[in-house]
Amino acid sequence: AIATSGIGDVRLHMTPRGVWCEHAQLTPAKVRLMLNAVQSSRFLTTAQSNELQEDLYGLVSRHQESILAGQVNVDQRLPKRSQQVFDVLDVVSAALAAKRKVEFRYTFTDFSGKPRQIVGDNGDSLRVETPIALYFSENNYYVETYTSTPWRHGIEVMLSRADRMVDVRMSEEPADVGRRVHDLRRSARKRMGESFDMVPGILRHVFLRVRSDNTNLLFDRFGLGLHFGLFEGEAGPSRTALTYLRIPQVSSF
Repeated sequence: AIATSGIGDVRLHMTPRGVWCEHAQLTPAKVRLMLNAVQSSRFLTTAQSNELQEDLYGLVSRHQESILAGQVNVDQRLPKRSQQVFDVLDVVSAALAAKRKVEFRYTFTDFSGKPRQIVGDNGDSLRVETPIALYFSENNYYVETYTSTPWRHGIEVMLSRADRMVDVRMSEEPADVGRRVHDLRRSARKRMGESFDMVPGILRHVFLRVRSDNTNLLFDRFGLGLHFGLFEGEAGPSRTALTYLRIPQVSSF
């Protein structure tokens, strides 16, 4: 009766042990993928994560739930202060729309695990800068800003992690305008592709010699547009080749 009922998105399984059905568009493999994403999220509180996981388990049978539970070890790092991060993103988005600067202070986590404000070269911790773009990379949100009066080390374009930004508010000052800001906003996606763990720095031209069995490390990081040449060695995992990259030089802040 179920097989001939025409119920949409249901797949019927008949085995010697019994008969069961599942959502055709939401297989256990897809539920596992969503579970892994929820479990590894650094922006959900423990309560939020547990609630979402229970909701996802409700989409599969009890038998499938027992199989999925604990099947994959998930990298669960230090959780972020999710509401704070989303509040930061809201303020930055509003400032972008209103063409205003943002004001904030930037922090680092000391050896005791407590956040500490970073003081700029002028001795003040307050930063007033023009927002350029928002990024999500390596499970973190980033805010890119521009200022003609650099906060530290003479760098005009900075990437700041949203979870490290505090006292964030929209400034009364209008955002900087001109060719520099215009070009930065247009090239934001390109800069993201050239970044290395979203660490800002002076762009360098680098040649790397890579083993054949390590190319996936570069493809994962920089995409499939890499080109290789000047091969050495016989065909196989140990063969090497040169590739060219444009990546930022890591600097000390």
